[in-house]
Amino acid sequence: MTIIDGAKRGRPGIFIVDYRDAKGHRRTPSFATWDDAKEFANKELGFRNNGKAGTVNPNITLPDFVPHCVDIWEEDELEPATIEGHLQALNNHILPYFKNARVSAPTRRDIVKFKEHLNHKRARCGKQKAPIKTGRLLQKTTIRNIVNTASSIFTIAVEEGIRPDNPAARLGRRKNKRPKAEERIQPIAVRKAMTKQERDRILVVARLLLNDLHYTALCLLAGTGLRPGEARALRWQHLDLDGSQGIHEGVPMLSVEETFKRHGRLGCTKGKERREVEIEAALCAWLRYWKHVRQPRPTDFVLSEDGGRSALSKTQLNQPWPYVLGLAGIDRWLPLYCLRHTYASILVRAGVSPAFVCRQLGHANTTTTEKYYAHWLPQNSHGALTKLGLGAAMVVPPVATTFQTPPAPEGTA
Repeated sequence: MTIIDGAKRGRPGIFIVDYRDAKGHRRTPSFATWDDAKEFANKELGFRNNGKAGTVNPNITLPDFVPHCVDIWEEDELEPATIEGHLQALNNHILPYFKNARVSAPTRRDIVKFKEHLNHKRARCGKQKAPIKTGRLLQKTTIRNIVNTASSIFTIAVEEGIRPDNPAARLGRRKNKRPKAEERIQPIAVRKAMTKQERDRILVVARLLLNDLHYTALCLLAGTGLRPGEARALRWQHLDLDGSQGIHEGVPMLSVEETFKRHGRLGCTKGKERREVEIEAALCAWLRYWKHVRQPRPTDFVLSEDGGRSALSKTQLNQPWPYVLGLAGIDRWLPLYCLRHTYASILVRAGVSPAFVCRQLGHANTTTTEKYYAHWLPQNSHGALTKLGLGAAMVVPPVATTFQTPPAPEGTA
């Protein structure tokens, strides 16, 4: 909280109190005199600092404040997975950085520096050393969740009267700094998708190494381009392997109606719309075999370890992937999601209509598909120009194929 001469902001003759309230919203009330601004600042600080005076020691450190925050989160009935995520962010990132700092000590500049530190920090590789997988930079979503955890802690501190503001609140882009929609969509890098030969090696290794359940999962992802959460949410009633339902006209199709959201909850798909995905013949034959083996009910999950009652978890789906990747001879790390990019890039490279690829992937429009995968489009016509049919309308005179010596001019020897 600071008092600023209005002349510095193009408003001479007034004084501005610049601060953030308990919810993190920026406030800039103006006053005619310095004394009025000072009186308001003192009242505001006194009101907020005495909100719950005596509940928590104002000099408490971050490690000692964590148990109190956990109690508050449990009183607010947060999901256990959410509390676990907060504790993981605290133990792995926040506490190692701030150490034994007092809760009232960090400023907004400190939080900005902490976020810059996270932008250059590498993720942990886990307890097991998986082939190829190495520590990579933290993802933007992970950094946002860590900052949200810090913001939650400082919000509780404000409510307890330990500090006057939340330095981690609303720590996003400044106003009008968000890039335009066309700039936010970046083409998928070629290295993030496999070639057809690499994909085939993956499936061969999976057939030799994995059980039928995990092999079915990889084939489903590679043959439909579904997102992993959509594949896990598939039920047998969503599959029309004979093409006899609706207007499928004999074409095997599957219906994508829901997906697994964060923390394992079922919800609507990313596009918030139901879509139909055509199934390739070989994949359709394998799914018929898998259905014959399982003898499922219509509401059973296609990918399940307990007979269809519950879906395969994200951890169970991802667990064998690093080993399959290594044994297939892929010399770079690729997440399981790369099977979706591989599916799209193979179709686009083969000259398939972007409208069909867009419909299969569930994109909002073909513009999105083209921006992601346009660099895989064929660069030559492959004989497509013959479809112009100019030969039927153009008459080309015959051209002599042998060279004839012209006659010598008269009067020359």
